Amino acid sequence: MRAILKERLAPGSSERGLGTKIRQRFAGLDSELKIPDRSSEMPRAAEFDS
Repeated sequence: MRAILKERLAPGSSERGLGTKIRQRFAGLDSELKIPDRSSEMPRAAEFDS
């Protein structure tokens, strides 16, 4: 069990990172994400009482 953990947790393992996997997963999408303009209003606290 120690040998398996040591192998899997060793720095520089050949397995790709999560960010690389996500980028590969969505690489075929040719879509631009429209980011809305920021508002100049300050954020306000959530109100839970109705």
